[in-house]
Amino acid sequence: GTNLTAFSTMYDNNEGIVNENDPPQAPAILRSDVQADKVTLSWNTGTDYEDNGTDTLGLTYIYRMGSTYGGDDIVSGVREPGFGKIGRNRSITVNNLESKLYYWSVKSIDNGFKKSDWAPDRSFIIDIIKPEINEVTVEPERVGIGKATVKITINENFTLNHDISPIVKYSLNGTEIEIKPLSYDGMTWIGEAEIPAAVSSGTAVISVERIVDSQGNTMDINPNAGSFIVDTELPYLVEREPMAGQTGVSISVTLKASFNEDIIKASFIQDKIFKLFNNGTEIDGTIDYNEEAKEASFRPSDKLDGSTFYEARITGKVRDIVGNAMGSDVTWTFRTDETVNARTEGLIANELGDVKIYFSPDALTADVEVPIS
Repeated sequence: GTNLTAFSTMYDNNEGIVNENDPPQAPAILRSDVQADKVTLSWNTGTDYEDNGTDTLGLTYIYRMGSTYGGDDIVSGVREPGFGKIGRNRSITVNNLESKLYYWSVKSIDNGFKKSDWAPDRSFIIDIIKPEINEVTVEPERVGIGKATVKITINENFTLNHDISPIVKYSLNGTEIEIKPLSYDGMTWIGEAEIPAAVSSGTAVISVERIVDSQGNTMDINPNAGSFIVDTELPYLVEREPMAGQTGVSISVTLKASFNEDIIKASFIQDKIFKLFNNGTEIDGTIDYNEEAKEASFRPSDKLDGSTFYEARITGKVRDIVGNAMGSDVTWTFRTDETVNARTEGLIANELGDVKIYFSPDALTADVEVPIS
């Protein structure tokens, strides 16, 4: 027969107590590749340095995503014991994200379900919104011949690409002129518009294109981003008093000159733009300007000499309110009245001798002007 010997064996489960399973290391390199409103997150393998640790190819992973550093309000990092919810994959693509700043991280999980610490957070930006113009300002608002400063402020969620300079132009009566860039930083572009004398007065319209943000979003061309008034008309004399060549002008005359448009009053007076001469000698007087009538005046300090030619002059420094200068001097001459004083007697006549007046002795008790032109 068969001789059977009974025996017994005991198995214990103390290995996990004696040689406790240590957690693996988190991946050290995290990458993000953004395409429009989606991102592909990827990372290198984690490591498990134990003698009998999980092979790197056997590690699984979980990830989290949030709108703050360490946050998981978008993709939760909470996971019940078990393998990582994305398995052994080391990349994942997330679609349909809104434009904002995101933070994310990854954990490694070994075969004993031990989890590593979270890898240091990395961030990425989703930005599918194009930049827009907030405001365009021109200084001065009404521009004469010369230059004006154009300032553009831009709305952008994150940052602009300052290596790509916007193209800014203004068009006026069929003429298009590019505005010279001066600076471009932050959310502000500043340029200089030159207004040549050859362009006609009117409303200049500013167009802007090629504003690009750091994510490559390009603003739609804005053909009417702003406008400003251009005034290239030069000031000129409309009327003068006395008129050119006039004779028989009062020796107490106040000279007047009216203009086609408003003139800068302070400059008119300070620069002594209205002058009067007698045979090359400048006559002292007071200059004033009536803004409502657009009329300048020159009042000599003393009465003028009778029967004398004088030269009046408006210098080319006259400037209108946008700074356009008249350019050339305007001069004209006139001749004052004959004067008769109390001691004069007998005949006086005009230059042609065809008008004569007789004064008897002691006929006048005071000096008078007698216009006989």
